Amino acid sequence: GLPPPRSRKQRRREAAQQPLHISDVGAMQAAASLLCGTHDFAAFQSSGGDQRSTTRTVYRCVVEPRCGELVGGSGEAEVAYDVVVEGDGFLYRMVRIIAGTLLMVGMGFAPAETVLTALAADAGSDGGRCGGGGGGGHCPKTEMRMRGIVGPVLPPEGLCLEHIEYDREHSSVSGARRREL
Repeated sequence: GLPPPRSRKQRRREAAQQPLHISDVGAMQAAASLLCGTHDFAAFQSSGGDQRSTTRTVYRCVVEPRCGELVGGSGEAEVAYDVVVEGDGFLYRMVRIIAGTLLMVGMGFAPAETVLTALAADAGSDGGRCGGGGGGGHCPKTEMRMRGIVGPVLPPEGLCLEHIEYDREHSSVSGARRREL
């Protein structure tokens, strides 16, 4: 007979383990560096977040090769990468959306400047100008994901909160740190 059907959760786990073809790690790293600083990250928040303010400070956002880990089922070795984000706090699914956006950039589906578009988006109504081709239009941050301007929410598999620090000033190598692929 037929094998038993797999649940949605099982299919998602299997998909998360499949290696993705990242063609431009340099573009991912450039896009990641654009996220550093204090910005309104509303475009990188999934619906359901209840934070009063969407302004956050990202101290560090980098794409790093995962030490000693190679992936790839095609016979070719490919390096696995981690997206490391350090900040003063995160919105609902913010790190997963940042990682999804960086993945879009690395796979060639969007330019690195996509993050600047998301960070500069208008918080109000778009007046019908959102995503209208030649740029110059403004898009409410709440519509950025729906219109494919920022990346998808990556699945939680691979997300790891490494540590949290309280009552300490941030330096370039410390702070709340999340790792995600």
